[in-house]
Amino acid sequence: MKAFCRKFEKTILFLLKLSLYASLFFTFFRIFSIVHYQVFNMSRTAAVTMSTFVMMEFLLTGIYGKYNIGERKSKPIIFSLVLAVLITDVAAYFMLTIMNTNEANDKKFRIEYVSILMLIMSIQIWIIIIMVYFGNFVYFWLRDPEKCCIVTEEGKDTKKLQEVIGTFKKKYKVTQVVDYRSPHLEQAIIEVNTVFLYDLPMKERTQIVDFCYQNLKNIYFNPRVADILEQNSRQVILDDMSFLASEFHSITWEQRIVKRLMDITISILALILTSPILFMSALCIKKYDGGKVLFKQ
Repeated sequence: MKAFCRKFEKTILFLLKLSLYASLFFTFFRIFSIVHYQVFNMSRTAAVTMSTFVMMEFLLTGIYGKYNIGERKSKPIIFSLVLAVLITDVAAYFMLTIMNTNEANDKKFRIEYVSILMLIMSIQIWIIIIMVYFGNFVYFWLRDPEKCCIVTEEGKDTKKLQEVIGTFKKKYKVTQVVDYRSPHLEQAIIEVNTVFLYDLPMKERTQIVDFCYQNLKNIYFNPRVADILEQNSRQVILDDMSFLASEFHSITWEQRIVKRLMDITISILALILTSPILFMSALCIKKYDGGKVLFKQ
């Protein structure tokens, strides 16, 4: 059974994700249709509100975190999705309320049916919790832990790294730690699914990465400054030659002017707002010891 399901792993995971997002969508609009029948009719209100819900959900899950089962633990996924869906619900609720403020319904904008919104949010939170735990269960039922090896320098303390990897014991299983100069390195890499490269010299790391790529192995390595610059660079074509450009940008004169104006404006506003507190503090100091309350820097 498991072997058969593995052939359709991507389809199963896609259906799980589709089921979650469809359930959240259906819960919001089905319950609100009890008091706002327009949301399930062919109407402008339905089109605008549904579009708002879909776009907000898409954007916020991209910001806070998606239903990426198997990649993260259940609780971080739950927190990310709950935060995204709650903000989405509030945005869609206000859009629905605005669209219903018209001649046919209510001429005045009113905040109403908040209890229904709370009920929807509660149901959606339970849906997320159930689907995340069930999704991770299915994911790790389909996949056995990846056999891993850690490639590092002999004498390096890999205890912390192994502890971090050990927290994902359903996903990774460290089988051995290998010195990057070992004559058995290539054989060790071939025997595993995933390779962790930890604090290696750049030249040797590049060679090992090439070997892993040729043998279709998953690779994890801690980045150096050059890697970070490369990751944030852009591709540039000069004639027929390809380059990665990482350009340094200093603050422009326009930005400096705006920054200085903001500093002055915010400082003046803060001084005005806090002046009663400053005055009372100065008065207390003067009354207590009779000393100076104003100083020059």
